[in-house]
Amino acid sequence: MNYDTLVFFDQAQGIQPGPFALPATGPAYVRPSEDISALFYLEGHVNKAGVRYFVTVLASDLSTVRVARSSTTFIPRNAPVLADVDDINTNVGFWQPQPDFRIVERIDATPSSFASFPDTELEAIYEELVREFVTYQTNIGLRAIARNPNADLVMIYIEQPDGSEHQFLLTDPRQPSDFTNPNSIGAGQDAAKGARYRNYLATSFQVANSAVQRVINAIGTDSSGEPKSNIMVVSDHGIDPFHTAFNMNAFLAANGFDPARVRGVTSGPAVNFYINLQGREPDGIVSRAEYLTLQQRLVEAVQNFADTNSTYTQGVARVPVFDKIYTRPVPAEINDPQFGRQTSDFIGQDSGDVFAILRTGYNFDGTQNPVVVRRGDAASAAPILSVPNFYGAHGYDPTLPNMSAIFYAAGPDVGCGTLRQIENIDVAPTILKLLGVTPPSTIEGEALAVRVPRGLLRTIRARLSAIAGTLDKKSDHRVRKALADLDRALEGNSWSDESHLRRNGGKAFQSLIGAARELLKIRNASPAIGSILLALADAARELAQISIDQAAVGGVDAGELARAEEEIRQGDEAAAAGDFVKAIQLYEQAWGRSQRAR
Repeated sequence: MNYDTLVFFDQAQGIQPGPFALPATGPAYVRPSEDISALFYLEGHVNKAGVRYFVTVLASDLSTVRVARSSTTFIPRNAPVLADVDDINTNVGFWQPQPDFRIVERIDATPSSFASFPDTELEAIYEELVREFVTYQTNIGLRAIARNPNADLVMIYIEQPDGSEHQFLLTDPRQPSDFTNPNSIGAGQDAAKGARYRNYLATSFQVANSAVQRVINAIGTDSSGEPKSNIMVVSDHGIDPFHTAFNMNAFLAANGFDPARVRGVTSGPAVNFYINLQGREPDGIVSRAEYLTLQQRLVEAVQNFADTNSTYTQGVARVPVFDKIYTRPVPAEINDPQFGRQTSDFIGQDSGDVFAILRTGYNFDGTQNPVVVRRGDAASAAPILSVPNFYGAHGYDPTLPNMSAIFYAAGPDVGCGTLRQIENIDVAPTILKLLGVTPPSTIEGEALAVRVPRGLLRTIRARLSAIAGTLDKKSDHRVRKALADLDRALEGNSWSDESHLRRNGGKAFQSLIGAARELLKIRNASPAIGSILLALADAARELAQISIDQAAVGGVDAGELARAEEEIRQGDEAAAAGDFVKAIQLYEQAWGRSQRAR
């Protein structure tokens, strides 16, 4: 017999022929020559759960068979969203297992149930989960769009490439290709594994790209390929390779800190040190005087800690391991009621009394058990630095280039161009701006200049044209003059495309100023006129900001751009005060300055 397929089935059900209605799958047929896995729904499970079976090796004579199974996965049946949960189960399928780092790292159990699997087979399982789970996530998003075709906002989360970069970012010669072997660095790295890992990273980007394309296909495109709805693709951070794990408990013990008085709470390369202050913590035992001493000791310990292993410092005698250190402010008076509660730009209400970020290359996660000592480090019962069991991390200084996220936007209301560096807090106000929603006063960040200024002006003209003929004779005359000004602003010889003015674009600004002046002369103007004035200033601002962003990308004089940004700020103040002519004038000045700076 030549066996080529394994069948997984419920013994009580037998091997049923189907067809099966979701979430049911029937038996799971796995033929490794075609696909190494299949889903299996657990009939009768109260949470509508299932698993995925893997067959990584199936010898035709059954002499060697390696089978793996994911954990049971399901969507919690929370009452407020139960209808959505049932819709997903019925139309997309039960919640599929996600890529699991414990498989590749063989830390699923002690001893690992994957001990007999070679690396390549565990990597194949992980890659199968990458592809299948992103497909599942995308299917859920597309189902939401289909169910809510008139939704104003749909948000879809795609897990990749984040997970794969944590697992496979083997790009630094100081990283071990074998977690258990500290000598598998430098010339000792496994080149074949490095090549495989690069392919896995490429796959993670490809599946994410495919997911975005599927969403674009679902909403449709025009003849030029532009999506028919506005689409943004945003990541929340970048990533960097790291070569060394940092054990926080070992660090605190080595520096003589009592765990009853000081604790370190880590996340990636960041740590919050909390001092057990009396009156602030439920079981606080540290007096205010001792707090000051402990805070200073922590700062000194962090500042003084350095890596002296030349294998990892690349020949430098001493490399500080911590990159950034911030302390909770303390009042001048020790009896101040706010002692231990004051905040700053970097220390929030729930932050530690000392907050620190590691230098790239080091990470608080990844310490193995038992610890694997780095090559060249002295033997120690409790080493602070050691060989980690994965490769990529984020959470370092956000100004570092590799920590930068991505932002792409396209659609009928989105212009063309390149933005300079933005912040993630700018995304929400940008979405609100595109939706025409006034952001609440509590929102942080600023709307990005992604809209189409010429399109904005056409919309303003249409709104103003609808008012023409509905007012008294004198007011109607003002409206028609403003319309003429808008026509001049829209003339093609001032525009290089729908988002950018030519060098002679100052004429368009002057026309906008003329339109604003005419509308401001209307007595007892209606709210509709006031809204149009705001929109005129907004369009002028968008033109100026787009020009500034383009200049910044081109690397022009930073001082000139700072002055242009200040003019934008002053224009915002003028618009908020109702002085729309001054606002547009200031936006024109900012636009002109950015043009001259190029």
